Amino acid sequence: MYSYTYSGSGGYAIVINTTFVGNTGEAVFVNGPGSSIYLVNSIVWGGINILTSGTASIYSSILSAASCHASATCDSGTKFATNPLFVDANGADDIYGTIDDNLRLQDTSPAIDSGNNTVFWIPVDEADLDGDGNRTETIPIDFDGAPRYFDAPPANTGTGTPPIVDMGAFENQTQAMQPLFLPLIMK
Repeated sequence: MYSYTYSGSGGYAIVINTTFVGNTGEAVFVNGPGSSIYLVNSIVWGGINILTSGTASIYSSILSAASCHASATCDSGTKFATNPLFVDANGADDIYGTIDDNLRLQDTSPAIDSGNNTVFWIPVDEADLDGDGNRTETIPIDFDGAPRYFDAPPANTGTGTPPIVDMGAFENQTQAMQPLFLPLIMK
């Protein structure tokens, strides 16, 4: 249902921290001589993953395919045929691409803290999305507007200095939302 298409000659596209789910056709399509796509810290789950007449470079992503596409290169951080464990990818109506889909990550998702913080083209926060005045930091929020670099258990398995970014559009925040219970002391 969610897809990205790039057509051009000799150009390139960079897709970062994106989630593609339940496609009946290709999720990422690159067309054109000399064209390239870079897929970074993303999840492509269900349907055909990548179809290209150009080249694809995949970094620290989850693909539902069993192996890297023939015209792609995949780094060692890319996971194949590994369920990303969404909360509910097709929602209560069991239809992908509708309002009730929940593409947030379960607490046991292999996408948590397994992205790549070192890829040089992670965009900077030029628009100051978090309002902290720092326009040189990498984009600090996820699709929900929650902190992008949240360090959740288990240990970081991605690349870079912790906290390591999660793969996909949403950073798992469940641990951050747990209630804090303090002991009750009565006299």
